[in-house]
Amino acid sequence: MKRLYLVVSLVAPSAALPHEQPWSFVQSVGGLTVESPRRTSHGLELPVHADVSGITTVTHRPKTLNSGLVCTATRAKVVAQSIHLTIETGLPRSGASPVCPPAQLGVVPPGVYVVYYGAVTNDSARIGQVTIAP
Repeated sequence: MKRLYLVVSLVAPSAALPHEQPWSFVQSVGGLTVESPRRTSHGLELPVHADVSGITTVTHRPKTLNSGLVCTATRAKVVAQSIHLTIETGLPRSGASPVCPPAQLGVVPPGVYVVYYGAVTNDSARIGQVTIAP
């Protein structure tokens, strides 16, 4: 019995930490889309439509249900004329939601940007294109 307790105490804290999800996960819970960027007092933000619970169809019907996950963050990295997004998930906590928040872009020059899901690599999935007005 002590061994079981030791395993649980070592594994449980790491499970609670936010975890960046791959494109295959996003696809399994219904997909992801973006809207046009909007200006806020903190710079630009990119509205994102994604629900990690798997109960909402965004681009296609979900294949996986995750009642025990929430979307903790939507990260964005702007490189040249592209925006690379990733979402992080974690365990439920007070005020958390399975619906992903907008990505904070900060200060970005006007122009047309291609939006991808994933790190800045050749295997990023193209999501779409947005225009940042002057």
